[in-house]
This record gives sequence, structure tokens and C-alpha cells, in this order.
Amino acid sequence: MLNPYKTAILPMVEKIRSHTIRFLIFMIVIGGCGLLFWPSAASVETEMIIPVIGDRVPPGMSVPTAQLDPVELRIRGLKSAIDAFRRLKPQYRLDLSGVTVGINSVPMLQSGVILPRGISIVAIKPSILTIQVERKISKNLPVVLDYQGQPLYRFVIAHIRLQPERITLQGPERLMADLDQIRTKPLILDDVAESFKTEVALDLPDEIEIAAPADTILVDITLEPKITQKNLAALTVQAINNPHSISIEPASIQITVQGPVSVLEAINPDRDIRVYLDLEGMQPGIYVRRAIIALPVQTTLVGASPELFTVTLSEEKEG
Repeated sequence: MLNPYKTAILPMVEKIRSHTIRFLIFMIVIGGCGLLFWPSAASVETEMIIPVIGDRVPPGMSVPTAQLDPVELRIRGLKSAIDAFRRLKPQYRLDLSGVTVGINSVPMLQSGVILPRGISIVAIKPSILTIQVERKISKNLPVVLDYQGQPLYRFVIAHIRLQPERITLQGPERLMADLDQIRTKPLILDDVAESFKTEVALDLPDEIEIAAPADTILVDITLEPKITQKNLAALTVQAINNPHSISIEPASIQITVQGPVSVLEAINPDRDIRVYLDLEGMQPGIYVRRAIIALPVQTTLVGASPELFTVTLSEEKEG
């Protein structure tokens, strides 16, 4: 006789077992697909090159940056974490707190790199970095403006004022020893036509830094009109206050005048310059006289040829 309990329970157990097996197979398939389509979920090992930054350098010492070559890291972690780590552009901060002047061998410790969770360092190459540490000195040096080009041809540079005029620099003794001034970055002056102020940066050699007071220089440039000379020939010598017949020898003069370029360029000799002899009160006869030369404002007489004129006065002119 069949047991009614077994008849009712056994089919139910078999059904549950069948569902469980199908569920486990499904989960295995899903897990395999995850590994196939999401490789970032798997742990990988790779290499990357990162720059080295000197950190905690003792006061009064200098470490040339050229000696701090990049290091090679071999790291392990999830691919997604490693990709994110690369995007952060990590640096290795080399602890130099224990170095002295001279040659030093500094171990490359894993603590020099800040790692995100899920990434570990397998190896660092090189494991030791050899560096030459130099003494750092300071100097207070005059600042010299480096400029290129010239103002517009009608102007000249009258004054150049720099603020500050001196600046304190510090750097390796090797570079600072022969340094007696510091120049600015080039300032372009091509065709400027008015005074102006501007800021310009210092042209600092590598490994030299500013200690005080500023990293930019205020430049105050004052322009003035360019002074030049101009020759004017064959200017007629006239006579004023003369009631007599007159003969002047020679009849013309050549002069050289000095003044701003813009003024000399605009001179019209017939309109702006007057050369004359004042004969007021003179009786008939022969005289030697110096001409009076009237010039435009802002100009001066440099020379005249001839300087003296022979004046012959005859009887009074007929009315």
C-alpha cells in the first residue's frame, strides 16, 4: 500500500531541485558574460611612468630638477580603477628631508605615491635614486630691462624706470656665483608713439627662484620728441626799414636748424622762416651786417653760411 506522505512530498522535492539546478546554471552563464563584457571588473597588472617631484628639501639646499628622472611603477588593481588613476596624472613625491650637500642615495618608497583604494604597487624602478645636492645661496641683484625694437622714428626713449629696481633671488651656488644682474623678458617697442606703463616678467634661469619682493616688474617708459637737424638752402635775405636803393651780397643764405622731427618735417621756409637785415637809420654807404634769422617755435639755429653780408645803400628811392 502506497504511503500518502511520500506520494505528496516527493514530486514537490524534485520540482524544487530542478528549479535550483536551472537557477545555478543561469547564474554561471550570467557570471561568464560579466567577465566577457566587463573586463574592468577583473584585476590586472600594468606599468606606468610618472614624474618625480622633490619634496621637503632642507633649507639652504637645492636639488636640480634635471636629476629627478621619471620612475616606472608596476601596479595591480581593477582596470577601471587603474584607468581612473591614470587620468589623475599622479606624481611621485620624493622625500628629501634627510639629504646633505653632496651625493645622496635616496630609496624610492611606496609612500611617495598616493594610491586610490583597490590599487597596489608591485614594484618601483629604480628602487634607489642617486642625486647631487647643492648649496643654495641668495643674492640681491639689479633688474635690467630687455627690450626689442625702437619707438616711432619721431620719438626717443628719454627714461626707463623699473619698480622694483633690485630683486632678491636664490638658487644653486653653481648658477648664482657669476650672476651680477637679472634681465626681464623682452619688451617689444616697435613703433610706440607715447609714454606708457606695463608689467613684464623676469627671465629667470632654471632652478633660480624669486625670494623677494615680486615676480613681475613694473616698467615706466617715457618718450620724448626726437631732436634732429635740417639744412635749408637758398633762403632770400630781405631788408626792412630801408628808404634807399640797396644791394645785398650775397643775396641768399644757407642755415642749419635743430628741433623735433615732427616740427622740422612741417617747416615751410617761405612761410615759417624769415631772414632779414634791419637798416633803420642807416645812411647811404657800404656796410657789413649780420642777418637776423627768425625761426619757428621749438627750433634753434645751429649754423648759418655766410654769417656776414655786404650791404650797399645808394641815394633815397624816388617817390
